[in-house]
This record gives sequence, structure tokens and C-alpha cells, in this order.
Amino acid sequence: MKKFLAIIIINLCLIIPSQADESREFQISGMSLKESLLKYYSINEINKTKYYGYKLKDYYTVFLPKRDNLYDDVQVNLKDNDKKFIIESIEGAMNIKNLSECIKKKEIVEKEIMGQFPNLKFSIGKLESHPGDLTGLSKTITTDLFFKTSFSDGAVIRIMCTDWSNNVEKKKGWVDSFRVIINSKNFNNFINRNYN
Repeated sequence: MKKFLAIIIINLCLIIPSQADESREFQISGMSLKESLLKYYSINEINKTKYYGYKLKDYYTVFLPKRDNLYDDVQVNLKDNDKKFIIESIEGAMNIKNLSECIKKKEIVEKEIMGQFPNLKFSIGKLESHPGDLTGLSKTITTDLFFKTSFSDGAVIRIMCTDWSNNVEKKKGWVDSFRVIINSKNFNNFINRNYN
């Protein structure tokens, strides 16, 4: 576990410039908000895993091939019909064994990001039921690190742990995970409309 945490910290140090205050300077798997996904993948590669998973069809998700040894999965969200394929959200996920291990990782990564981005405001959430499981048995805990003052007026880095119920894992094939996400202001507003 110590080796794994060291990899996370080293990776964050290498990809986040010191004293940065722009959301574009935060990278996940070498990619930043507001750049074109075409810089990394062809249109054919993007279309292979294009997925409309939201009630509103304004955005779609692209599941990317593994880009590094840090994340088990990387996905981005793009605005529908955007011919430039501008990245509006990036999410890196690691599979976890248990929730307490994930929460420890989350706390270490929070401190590292807050150290690199000292102007961020933050909101550390409590363990609660995941809205994606109506039974209430799946749990999640999220920390939001804001580039402005709130989720709706600027980009946000989300660090979260999700512990799916056994039923969800069996039915949907979802796995418990630790996630680092960065969302643009526009994508934050879209998510608010989809979950509220």
C-alpha cells in the first residue's frame, strides 16, 4: 500500500505545477480541461466507446484505453456535436478493495492537491448513499475542490470513493473505486440538471 500511495503522490507532483491556479493546469493521465481530445485520439477511436449515459443528451462519455499505470480506467465527457472535441470533464478511476483503504487514499490526495493549488476552496463530504443506487445500500464520500467558490460557478476537482452494494456489483458489473475527477463549469451545471 505504501508503494501505491507513493506512486499517487509522485504522479500528482509531476503533473500539477507548483502554485498553479488555473483548472487547465490540473491533469489526469496527461490530459487537461479545454483541450481537444483529438490531440490524443482519432475520431474513430473516440466514436468506438461513445456512450450517452445521462438523461439529457447534451454530453456523452468516452471510455479511453489505459494511458498510464496509475488509473485502471479513464473517461472524458464531451459536448454533443462539438466538432473540436473539447474535453469538459476527465475522470481517472482505480479499483479498490475496501472503503477504509479508499478513504485513506482520498485524504492523502486531498492534501497533495491543496498543497499544489493553495487558492482552492473545498468541501469535504460525509459518507452517504450513492444516488445511482435507489436501495441506499451503495455508499459514497466526495470532496470537492473549487477553483472559484462553488460547484456551479467554476471548475471543480472531485475526489471520491464509491462502495457499491453486492447487488449492484452483480447486476451492473460495477466495481468499488477511488476516483479523481475534474469538471468544467459547464459540465458541473449539466450534472446539476441531471441529478437534481
